[in-house]
Amino acid sequence: MPPPTVPNPQLLLVPEVAALARVSIGTVRYWIATGRLPSLRPGRRVMVRLTALQQFLANAERGAHAEPGRAR
Repeated sequence: MPPPTVPNPQLLLVPEVAALARVSIGTVRYWIATGRLPSLRPGRRVMVRLTALQQFLANAERGAHAEPGRAR
């Protein structure tokens, strides 16, 4: 399945982030609410910079966001 096309590749909407990370929209909202994933809110939309998502995923790959005592 090809990745979704993004009109502005620098700013992603929550559903676009979820599709790229292959997680649910609720999971992305949780990451944002807990401060794990930085976001912007121009008006009513919640957006994430592509570079922030890439950094978040790179950190997660290294286990930086793993909770103590939980399997990675």
